[in-house]
Amino acid sequence: MILNVPDTDGVDHALEALEGWGAAATPHILAVLGDGGYKAPQRALLARGLTIGGQPEAAEALLKLAGDGVADVREEAAAGLAALGAQDLTLLENGAKARKKNVRI
Repeated sequence: MILNVPDTDGVDHALEALEGWGAAATPHILAVLGDGGYKAPQRALLARGLTIGGQPEAAEALLKLAGDGVADVREEAAAGLAALGAQDLTLLENGAKARKKNVRI
């Protein structure tokens, strides 16, 4: 989980902010992820933010994060995909067809 980082207060505040923004945070998170170069705790936090937003346009980024080399990031992304999959079964079908074995749901 992303709370497995040294600065849990900062993570908690960031999650509260993302929850406050809700779906409006999604395009901003996607833009930040496009920049790349973030460490695992930040990637996990961003995956959680995409989950909170619950927007279908987050699916592609979550699928990419589901193939991350760090388990915490993969878990957050998988949770996001599961939440989105409840809205749209196609997302889960795409996850099942992924080339990387650890991305397959």
